[in-house]
Amino acid sequence: MTFKGFNLSSTMISALNHLGYVEPTKVQSGVIPKALRGDSLLAQSETGSGKTHAFLIPLIEKIDMHLDRPQAIVISPTRELARQTYEFAREFQRFFPKFRVRLYTSEADVSQNEQGSSIAPQLIIGTPGRVKAMLVDKELFVLNNVKMVVLDEADMLLDLGYFEDIEMSGRTGLDKGGNIRLIIER
Repeated sequence: MTFKGFNLSSTMISALNHLGYVEPTKVQSGVIPKALRGDSLLAQSETGSGKTHAFLIPLIEKIDMHLDRPQAIVISPTRELARQTYEFAREFQRFFPKFRVRLYTSEADVSQNEQGSSIAPQLIIGTPGRVKAMLVDKELFVLNNVKMVVLDEADMLLDLGYFEDIEMSGRTGLDKGGNIRLIIER
């Protein structure tokens, strides 16, 4: 099977081909169709199996590029993992010129994270504490258009005690529409 079998946009197919992704991995074949349908799901796969693209591809595909509001959030347990996911997402910007992604981690000072926030990203990627600080404490963006949330390495997020930050983020607007698609990667 190729990515064309997932009924992705021609822009996404072209982007994947240019980036060297021709055939989906096993985890991508299991996750992408379900995520595109809007199913909540839990996926578990080994490191290097393509999990990040398994959730990024449907997230980017479902984002309304003409809507200047956050529509998806990826929460990662570490700065390094958040940065890696951010770099993978940024690769798609040259194919989707209106696609905006923002990284929120403790690598930068809070004031640096606030810079450039006059134009809202459609995809927010970050660590739990910084996502909470920027979206809940600072109320940097209106979150009523967020329809997709990914808890990347969910088991590690819980093991590290981030449940409260994640729950707090959920209570401040992420769940108001009642139709959040949750993808949990382990």
